[in-house]
Amino acid sequence: MRKIIPFVIAPLAILLGCGPASTPPATTPKETSKPAKITQFYASPAVILKGASGSLCYGVENATKVTLSPATDEVWPSPSRCVQIRPDRETRYTLTATGADGKSEVKTLDVTSVEVAPTPRLYDLWVNALQVGSGEQVKICFKTEHGDDVEISTGRLYKDAGCLTDYPKATTTYKIAAVGKGGGRDTRTVTVKVR
Repeated sequence: MRKIIPFVIAPLAILLGCGPASTPPATTPKETSKPAKITQFYASPAVILKGASGSLCYGVENATKVTLSPATDEVWPSPSRCVQIRPDRETRYTLTATGADGKSEVKTLDVTSVEVAPTPRLYDLWVNALQVGSGEQVKICFKTEHGDDVEISTGRLYKDAGCLTDYPKATTTYKIAAVGKGGGRDTRTVTVKVR
């Protein structure tokens, strides 16, 4: 009598699922939210004259909420936005950006408010000639710093170029002044002789 047990057991094992282990169903990884990030936070100008206003600018990424302390204006998540500020003393501003995960990034910024505007400065004065013939062109160029305006005594002013031109018929003294916010002035004079 022959043994047939192995031939009966093998097909039975396949039918009952005793084969190789099956792989578990794929699981979807939990979606993780990116953390909130403050990409920029600055004041323009960095020093503000008392009574004057400036801008406080910020930018955030992945934020669902933004707060600013002390509050000056309504703020919200934005990649680039500015709000108006008018500090009457040195003020520390705190920006908080909160993400969907509830975590926050915080940055602080000190803005200085001063009683007196920076003194204007007129410098790098250049003149094409100190002696010209009657009716010939005189060109005077200059640079200014902390000046809101430029005043000249005579000639034609080109503010963007930082120059003035004139065609004098007689010897002329040119007075140029850089004028600041608080009324401060820096004045230079140049005399051009006409032959």
